[in-house]
Amino acid sequence: MQLTFHGHACVSIDLPDGDGTLVIDPGTFSDAAAALTGAAAVLVTHDHPDHVDVPAVVQHLASAPDAQVWATTPAAEALREGGAPADRVHEVTPGRCSRSRARASRWAAATTP
Repeated sequence: MQLTFHGHACVSIDLPDGDGTLVIDPGTFSDAAAALTGAAAVLVTHDHPDHVDVPAVVQHLASAPDAQVWATTPAAEALREGGAPADRVHEVTPGRCSRSRARASRWAAATTP
């Protein structure tokens, strides 16, 4: 696994064995566009602009048709209002677990309460 810090709260995690990249909090105080390059999955921990750059994430989703986003309700709403495909933006709450059933390039949400 490789971790890359992209500024402020943004980190990308390249998973081993080519399983893809997870980006956490690609916000406006980070290099969100660079962080999102090649990302299969994005986690947004809350809706402040420094944790989610809505235009950058929406643009990434438009260019990466298999990419998925998991976000808090306010952040998910902001992404959908910004043009993100609703079927690829998943809402999460504290304590909810989301797992991948396939390689990150084909992430599928499997949630347990």
